Amino acid sequence: TALQRKYVWQINYQLNINKMNEAAKEIIGEHDFRAFCIAKSLKEVNKCNVMQASWKKIGYELLFTIEANRFLHGMVRMLVGDMTKISKDQLTIEQFRRKITSGEISKEPLSVPPQGLTLVNVKY
Repeated sequence: TALQRKYVWQINYQLNINKMNEAAKEIIGEHDFRAFCIAKSLKEVNKCNVMQASWKKIGYELLFTIEANRFLHGMVRMLVGDMTKISKDQLTIEQFRRKITSGEISKEPLSVPPQGLTLVNVKY
């Protein structure tokens, strides 16, 4: 709706939540997420430990929840972008897995818009 435009990423196609949850399982654990970071923001160490990642349908909306010890610049938006590609059969789970393990930075990463991205909690 017009009132939600600042708070959700509105798309006009169906997403396969099962495929997206399958992809979300791939990122759980400690990985080098350099492939999902804006190149100019790469650090000496780009490992993050993802404790939880999952998709849930709430009414007409899909909610992605991720919990990690840290996030790289653009990481969540790029991960969500690739998961939507998997949903639309534009990227396979195996290609996604190779991207995580190779750390190869994509020349054209799909980064979703910031609408809908909300930091809920920070634990120290």
